[in-house]
Amino acid sequence: MITLTSLLAATVLNTAQADAPTVSLTLNSPEAEAGQLVPGTVTVTFAPGLHGYQNPPSEDYMIPVAVSAGSEASKVLLISYPDGVPATVGGETKPAMTYEGTVEIPVLVRIPSEGGEQMVSVSVRYQQCNESACFPPGRAKAEAKVMVKAKSSMGAIAKGRDLTAISQFRFPTKVDGSN
Repeated sequence: MITLTSLLAATVLNTAQADAPTVSLTLNSPEAEAGQLVPGTVTVTFAPGLHGYQNPPSEDYMIPVAVSAGSEASKVLLISYPDGVPATVGGETKPAMTYEGTVEIPVLVRIPSEGGEQMVSVSVRYQQCNESACFPPGRAKAEAKVMVKAKSSMGAIAKGRDLTAISQFRFPTKVDGSN
């Protein structure tokens, strides 16, 4: 027999938010010229038993993991979302593509224009789910330090560095303006 207390306890457990995933940003270079394009990686780690939906999601109503700039000074120009893994999620008749455990998302960022030590930041939107329920969407922020040098007076060299960064980037499944 289901009691009111056990029903209330189950409701509270299902509506509680799981701990946010850990998010970090690593840039491929600790120093760069003002305005230079630099590749990096956003790493998102979900706790055991939790997942986020891949970007793009399997179904339109699913809220995918999404990376965007975390401040006015930070610009995320390209994002290469990896393929997820199939998972059977409560209420679904077919597997959904999800991110579980640790996911590395390559990004290409434009370095701030001010010189000296600066922070590049990203924001990651996510909705975590377990095998039977999804939790309310959330955001997590990550930052990386970069030593910004004055822009080179040799513009062609700086453009060459940008082209090198772009050519080494694994091109995205989605180009982000802002999420």
